[in-house]
Amino acid sequence: MAYSNSHNHYYRPRLYFTRAACFFRNSRGFLCHYRYRTVSAIISLILLLVNIYIWRTGCENFQSPRYLPHGYLPIFPHHLYPPYNQSKKESVSHSSVSSSYLDHYLYSHVIHDSLHQPVPPVVHVIHCDHGPFTFTHYSSVLAAFKVLKPSAMFIHITQEPELDPDGYYQFLPDLLRDIPILVKVKLKESNACSCKGKDQAAAFLDTIGRTGGVAISSRVILAASESIAYLMNTNISIITLESDIKQSALVSLASHVVPSIYSSLSKLKSSILSASDTNYRGQNAPTLRCVNPAVFSIQLDKPSTCLYLSEDVFPFQIFNDKNDFAKLMRWATYGSTQKLAPVPSSHNVVPNIVHYVWLGKRNLDYFTFLSFLSSLYVLEADAVYVHGEAPLGELWDFFYREPRLKLIRRDFPESVYGTPIEKYVSHASDYLRADILLRYGGVYADTDVIFLNKLPSAFRKYDVSACPDWPKTGAFPDVFNMGVLVGAPGAEYLRYFLESYRWYLDRDWSYNAIHIPYKVYEKKPQTLNVARHLQVLCAEDKCHATWIAGYKEDGVDHLDGHAFDWRNDAFAIHWTHPDPKEFTCQDNLLTTNSIPSDIGKMVLRKAKIIS
Repeated sequence: MAYSNSHNHYYRPRLYFTRAACFFRNSRGFLCHYRYRTVSAIISLILLLVNIYIWRTGCENFQSPRYLPHGYLPIFPHHLYPPYNQSKKESVSHSSVSSSYLDHYLYSHVIHDSLHQPVPPVVHVIHCDHGPFTFTHYSSVLAAFKVLKPSAMFIHITQEPELDPDGYYQFLPDLLRDIPILVKVKLKESNACSCKGKDQAAAFLDTIGRTGGVAISSRVILAASESIAYLMNTNISIITLESDIKQSALVSLASHVVPSIYSSLSKLKSSILSASDTNYRGQNAPTLRCVNPAVFSIQLDKPSTCLYLSEDVFPFQIFNDKNDFAKLMRWATYGSTQKLAPVPSSHNVVPNIVHYVWLGKRNLDYFTFLSFLSSLYVLEADAVYVHGEAPLGELWDFFYREPRLKLIRRDFPESVYGTPIEKYVSHASDYLRADILLRYGGVYADTDVIFLNKLPSAFRKYDVSACPDWPKTGAFPDVFNMGVLVGAPGAEYLRYFLESYRWYLDRDWSYNAIHIPYKVYEKKPQTLNVARHLQVLCAEDKCHATWIAGYKEDGVDHLDGHAFDWRNDAFAIHWTHPDPKEFTCQDNLLTTNSIPSDIGKMVLRKAKIIS
């Protein structure tokens, strides 16, 4: 376990133990007398247990990702503060519904003069859900922040949201970090979570209090439109699903003069029950609609006021859909209604070179020998760089006559951004691959990867390409296996991936290696090409092709079942554990009849080692 100087207090239990031992040792032979040896053992045991307890308590936050402020990525949502010229209100043609026009329409209909509205710019987000704080709730807060431009913002919770052990649900910490005016408070009005619309509406207004403001459910996504501006100029407004007061209240607004109109909460409730819908909206008010995703519309002639999400949504579900629901979600969370897909360059931006990391002094094994050969003679790389110490043995000597394979000498990195690498040696190569590709570009490969084809030109036109992994990983919709990674020098995705190691967890094997890469993708989906044909992933003698349905099932073996053509359908194949027995030596490879042996023989033929 690694500690900086600021954590020296974790060593105090050892100091206490040492002082206690010295005290008893120097007390006239007290511990040496046979009658007191039992007492000495008991005292020592108690001190040891105290030492362990304090150490465990102090280190708990460092042992389990569940209790860490993990998921931190240095990606600030700059779209929360759009430039003035982007949000300046101008007339927009109703006939055009392109993304650029929709962006302009939404930004031009946010509340620009919120400080001068009758309804004060104070927003209360009412979070009644149990369990984790999801992307749905995250989107609700961001939309309210962008549309209403509040001067103060509170999120009212009934209990602390759950954190999953794998660290996916980091949406609330992200908000608290990115929105300086957002404050988390305990929900005082229990009726705010009532299933009765009238009680909930009154509780929402009571939460707003005498200062006035806006109360909104954490499952509502506000849409910037003319109706929002009207609501901010009305003394009291209550919006429910399809304007039915019998249903739960979703949005409530009240000006600071409400307490002078309604002297008590009981009168306010009576008014809510007796008033017609038009009393809240005014005779000439625009139609107020809070609808579900199926009927939500940003059509400029009849926009919906807000969107209600009864089910949770994951970011990947909105990246490329064409419906208005996805467009609004993209605008609220990513700053634009445009699709969040990477755009290929018109020319190759990834050099045709391959990088390996080889740390430690050991013999070059036959599997790695085959991997090196495949990069030289199957992928046909212009150069292959091995970063680390020189491998040992006759197999390495074979490459002395190969001018394209070059050793880039470097010692084992003992730390990353100042945090020592202690428990998992593999963490060194995890961050080195990002550092190497960021500077030089090309293809990074683990030493248990065999290339099956040349690098497709389509992959070379994207800044970064990576392949999803096959195991199910808790709440994460997917994760990435970075054993084959294709990148251009200076790629934006690689910068964020490398930056994430400033919050590196040495004691967790998979967190920075496969979970954080997916989190970077969620934050910046347009920076990564998800290439499912990049590699076939094999573990426990079963191979998973991630472009085939059901690839996450444990019992699937697409290679043995001939579900795909390994010669044409994939760029590489990656055996994570265990290594195929065919690859232990050349004799085993040549005398075995199997698909792995066919792959190995193909590599040897390309290298002209066998005919």
